Amino acid sequence: MKRCRKPVAAMTLSVMLGVGVTGCANQADTDEKITLSLSVWGMPFENALYTDIYIPEFEELHPNIEVEFMHFEDLRQRYVTLGSAGDLPDVMRQSATDVKEYIARDMNVPLDEYIERDNFDMEDFPPEIWPGVQDDGVTYGIPQDANVPGLYYDPEAFEEAGLEEPDHDYTLEQMKEDAEVLTKRGANGNVEQYGLVMGWDAFNFPSFVLAFGGDIWSEDLLTSTVDNEASIRALEYWRDLVVDFQLTPSSTDVAQMGPDAYFKAGRAAMYIDGSWMAPSIKSAAPDLEYKATSFPKGEQKVSRSVSSSFAISQNSEHPEEAWELIKFLTDKEQLNEYWQTLWVAAPARISSMESDAYEDVVGVPEADVPGIDSQEEFEDKAGYLKESLDNGWANQEWFSPYQNYYLDEVNNAIQSVLVEGVEPEEALKKAADRINLSIGSN
Repeated sequence: MKRCRKPVAAMTLSVMLGVGVTGCANQADTDEKITLSLSVWGMPFENALYTDIYIPEFEELHPNIEVEFMHFEDLRQRYVTLGSAGDLPDVMRQSATDVKEYIARDMNVPLDEYIERDNFDMEDFPPEIWPGVQDDGVTYGIPQDANVPGLYYDPEAFEEAGLEEPDHDYTLEQMKEDAEVLTKRGANGNVEQYGLVMGWDAFNFPSFVLAFGGDIWSEDLLTSTVDNEASIRALEYWRDLVVDFQLTPSSTDVAQMGPDAYFKAGRAAMYIDGSWMAPSIKSAAPDLEYKATSFPKGEQKVSRSVSSSFAISQNSEHPEEAWELIKFLTDKEQLNEYWQTLWVAAPARISSMESDAYEDVVGVPEADVPGIDSQEEFEDKAGYLKESLDNGWANQEWFSPYQNYYLDEVNNAIQSVLVEGVEPEEALKKAADRINLSIGSN
């Protein structure tokens, strides 16, 4: 069947301006037509991929199915509320940080029966991303992408300081030493260029804990171990950067401006964040010839990773059709298009990352999402993603059904150390105790 693709620019503007969209083929009217609801989150130009391309094409292939598009903000709270009411959408786009909780709440349908029946090729996905959507060996979602944090840096700043540029062998210890050299202070002592910026929060913390050889949770994911030696070392490392050496803005200043603002403005030589920031940096700072590499090595080479995935809800009255929609949305061609236009996270399929389309990033210029102009620029800005996944450096085993407790308590612990001067061991012990107390009373 001929597939009809609308130009990306046109489909983007139609959604952003509120213009109606029609499918590419006439659909036969039938009394047997059913409606599937699909929920996602994202920016308007991201929504447009679904409303202007994916849904019309899927409906063309399945004339008896009509897809109702739903955009949610505050996704976790919305899903929990709808789950309690027994009113979840048929197909739910989910973040790996919350999937374990949804599984524990019995919100997701097990997919193994469908996977086995249809010979769905799980080996076309990096093995490191499956734990994020599995529980006790059962699969509850199909990944769409794989986000890996990157170390963004300004090569000009490194050249001016006489330092070698970071690469895959770069270490956390070297990063701290370089940050000290790269931090520039004026005559009055004010910092004109910071060595490193990032968000000092519970979401970024696991990368450092994992790199120092620790874990966030016990093996059964039901007990917080965030007060282990590796976590203490990680928080001491953060204290060195933020408080003792002042190589980065205070956590209060970062929270107000956003760490990316410093990097985009040329006020920071290094910046750690997820791959989703890459197009934003290029758009906001077109003259900044930044590069990106994998997260630095500690005791081991590893960092936290996060995937978006699609799941069938337990409330769906049409699980077979929902599975067909999930297969379509996670097919190589759809993943290629998602990456080529948005390039916020690597496509989940290995075959997508190995295709010619992977290096052909066009962006959505009308929505200020730039493309990538050359193979050299692609390697500089996005090459680390495939390297991280190919080498097993992306960990998705740091989630628990109680991730929400972890985020709240560890954020409090981090701030107590960086702002109030509490010792890391004391702060993390308090956090672990409070997390486990909350779990015990749940």
